[in-house]
Amino acid sequence: MIILFYACSDPTSIGAEILENEDLKLDYTDTVQLTMKTVTEKSVRTINSFTNMIGKLEDPVFGETECVVYMNSSFSVSNPNFESARLDSIIMVLPLDTSGYYGELNTSHTIEVFQLTETLTTTIDNIGLDSLFSDEVIPIDEANLIGSVTTVPNYVDSVSFYNPDLDAIDKAPAHIRIPIDMDFGQYYLDNDTLVSSDSIFREEIRGFAIKSTPEGSSALGFNLGGSINQKLFFYYNKPDFGSLVYGFDIGETSFQYYNHTFSSEIENAIDLENTEKLYSGSMAGPNIEIDLSPLFIFQDVLVNHATLDIYINEEGDDLVSYPPTMFLLAYVKTQNGNFEQISDIDLSSFVALENSFGGVLIEDEITGKKMYSFQITSHIIILLNDLLDESIGESIFLRPLQKSQRPFRTVIHGSDGSEFQPRLKLVITNP
Repeated sequence: MIILFYACSDPTSIGAEILENEDLKLDYTDTVQLTMKTVTEKSVRTINSFTNMIGKLEDPVFGETECVVYMNSSFSVSNPNFESARLDSIIMVLPLDTSGYYGELNTSHTIEVFQLTETLTTTIDNIGLDSLFSDEVIPIDEANLIGSVTTVPNYVDSVSFYNPDLDAIDKAPAHIRIPIDMDFGQYYLDNDTLVSSDSIFREEIRGFAIKSTPEGSSALGFNLGGSINQKLFFYYNKPDFGSLVYGFDIGETSFQYYNHTFSSEIENAIDLENTEKLYSGSMAGPNIEIDLSPLFIFQDVLVNHATLDIYINEEGDDLVSYPPTMFLLAYVKTQNGNFEQISDIDLSSFVALENSFGGVLIEDEITGKKMYSFQITSHIIILLNDLLDESIGESIFLRPLQKSQRPFRTVIHGSDGSEFQPRLKLVITNP
């Protein structure tokens, strides 16, 4: 891929106050051949993510993605007391999260709840945290569906429900309420030893798998760390006490599963250099790799500034159903496969990130084209001065911010011969 480097051939007084009023000569630099390609990241770490997703995306560009959430259950602050109780109903409450909402709008989802065959923590311990990635299938009892609901998720309006503690209709921010089978709950009321301690209850209930079959291409998101707690509510009656409710905690430990079946368009682009399009996806989607080794020809000059600009390729794409990633970050990859942010990135706040690095989706002021601009000066200086750790290669990788818990994806102009090819702009000073 041809990446253009721009500078000025005339003397300038930039930095003259530093160099005792000497003029700096910024020379025009010829084009440099850099390699960019789409590469896979087959799985990501998704233990205890803030946002979790269920559903199935059938993206015409990227292919199919299935999303399943696994979570445990435990006692709340107090212990339950179901002595002499008569069960009225059981409802699983899952707070909605717009960050995980993707695909076709206003799509109906049939959400199903299954029990795991062993406790989630036991499964995680057996696999090992270092080996647990998003493509790990957790065993579930698929023959025993314990709850389901068909609904069109409403991320805006509050939900009204009867609250026995208040003996009145209450409201809570947008969430999904899934009715759970009465036989499932009655089992715990009939066997009070199962709720005599938190550890016994955890072992018996094991945990849940939450799946969704949407009518169209759609994923919905749950917030498992926000202000509205996810709960498994047991509504029941007791003589002399009337209507009562106990909310078991769910999702203290959670795990997100992704299964990607990439389209032929993506498969044909993987690891192929100098393609007309480049692809970046969240979840366990592909990344964009940029080989910076040709820049070593600039080891004997001073790099003052380095900016990488890339442009979204909107041709034939549905950006309403599949909007592009809002933030792309740049990483290096260590020999053990871990990604580390480059030194230009400041994640203390979104404002700091934009000011120090960029990476946010913006509109080109001249062309009106959607694009990302990355300030990578510090990383290139470190690279050219051989200051990178030996375990880190010479490539950088563009990946979405919060990749493992976001659904977005982006198509980028590659070597298509257009004015929107990726451009690396360098300002350099010759010695």
